[in-house]
Amino acid sequence: MTEAYLPLGKVDEREEVESESRTRLRNLTQKMPENETHTITERATTSAPPEEGAKARIMAAAVTLFCQKGYESTSVREIVEAAGVSKPVLYYYFKDKQDLFRQIITGAVEQYQRQMNALCADDNALELTERLRAILNIYVAMGRTEPDLIRFLHSIAFSGFYDDVFDFHEFWKDNFRRLVGVFERAQRDGWVRDDIPAETLAYTFMAIAEANMRGHAYCPEVMDDPDGDAHALEALWRGIAKSGSNPDGPPHSPYRPLSTESHP
Repeated sequence: MTEAYLPLGKVDEREEVESESRTRLRNLTQKMPENETHTITERATTSAPPEEGAKARIMAAAVTLFCQKGYESTSVREIVEAAGVSKPVLYYYFKDKQDLFRQIITGAVEQYQRQMNALCADDNALELTERLRAILNIYVAMGRTEPDLIRFLHSIAFSGFYDDVFDFHEFWKDNFRRLVGVFERAQRDGWVRDDIPAETLAYTFMAIAEANMRGHAYCPEVMDDPDGDAHALEALWRGIAKSGSNPDGPPHSPYRPLSTESHP
């Protein structure tokens, strides 16, 4: 059999191109994070849905590890070992570690925003104090039930390093605007003092809510007052409530309309 013939110059050129391609591939593989080097093969091995609850376990394990070690220092191998699943199972649900990170954040944020949107809507029928209590309960519940998630989010929220994944600054401003709207409406309806800007009322309330959330997440052992959140809200209310007669309770009752003129 006659061997295929290539001029000497072409042979050298082909070898040079092949050598360059191998070098590029080797360099690319070396630059890839340890947890990403075999993702194509691993993703291809899992096409059927994994066992029920696997995604939740992966996300819970990732939150715990991100909280303990930081996002950058946590590998996919550590996450799957902690979750009790294989890498293909993780890649069935998530494109990569960053996608897992993004879904953890957006999942928590979307649940929070649904609740806040409902409570801050203009057509919400709850009295102001009950609405504020419900909003405060959202924060307290997150601190109690998701302490690792809260600690992790606080560690990265305003660092600026993860803005390409999630815009925490805009998220905070959206929450602030919602609460400003709640207090502006309360001022128009005669529930709270109008000599204090609604913006001041909003960030004062946010400070109380976030402090309660952090307390339950970071040091629950000192949050030993079972009604501490209600007491904090009442302390705020007694400072901002609009004076007015109220035959059903004290002038600054946190549970009743404060102006009989506006609320007969």
